Amino acid sequence: MISEKDGSAGGLRPARGILAARLREIRGMAGITGRDLAQQAGWHFSKVPKLENNKQLPTETDVREWCRICGAESQTMDLVASVRNVNAFYTEWRRLEETGIGQVQRSFLPLYERTSHFRIFQHSAIPGLVQTEAYARGQLSKIVGFRVIPDDVDTAVEARMKQHEVMTTGARRFVPDR
Repeated sequence: MISEKDGSAGGLRPARGILAARLREIRGMAGITGRDLAQQAGWHFSKVPKLENNKQLPTETDVREWCRICGAESQTMDLVASVRNVNAFYTEWRRLEETGIGQVQRSFLPLYERTSHFRIFQHSAIPGLVQTEAYARGQLSKIVGFRVIPDDVDTAVEARMKQHEVMTTGARRFVPDR
């Protein structure tokens, strides 16, 4: 099973969301309000909801303080490792994008070719495997403009269309993700 890649750091969002949910759960289990946590940590009251709703990534120091205040010191090391992993993923993704998104799109093809059972979820766009050339060009152009990376949209679209060909070759099964 693989998840659809949209040419952005989309894999980062779920990891950040899991981290945010864990922080929210820890605070809830401790019976501490967001305002109380922020006050005890010396933060602005708006920081806690930003961290819990995945609007801001916590620092390692934030996580250590959160766990201390909530009495969840046993979870500190694991949560700090999560922060480090998210940061490493983001750094690696940005490194890959330095030369454009064409090579990133090409890198997915071997995985797609080896995959026989696809379950795809994409909440805000048509999945890459079923995109038309015009749609892919529009989506990838937006990414290039937003991320301010080299414009190799033609190469990326060509790679995306090769991904699309995977749907019609070999014995593959596509299942909607609910």
